Amino acid sequence: MSRKRFEDRINFRNYETALLAFSNEFGFFPTGSNRTVTAALVGENSDRKSFLRLPAKGTNKRGEFVDSTGKPYDIHVTSNQVHITP
Repeated sequence: MSRKRFEDRINFRNYETALLAFSNEFGFFPTGSNRTVTAALVGENSDRKSFLRLPAKGTNKRGEFVDSTGKPYDIHVTSNQVHITP
């Protein structure tokens, strides 16, 4: 496994863990687009609590969670279901 792929996998797992922590704290998942969900996880939420730290290359200029090639993940979050695809 390449270093970039390994880092992608770690960032992906951290993102999933952050979603679960957010849900445990607030009782629901953050919903919306990749950008709005990522923003909620990094501290743009009602309590200003951060659940996720991403490396500088972990987001693009629009604030979307991206892989090592800069491609945004396809993120769909509803009140009770999370679907993330590379």
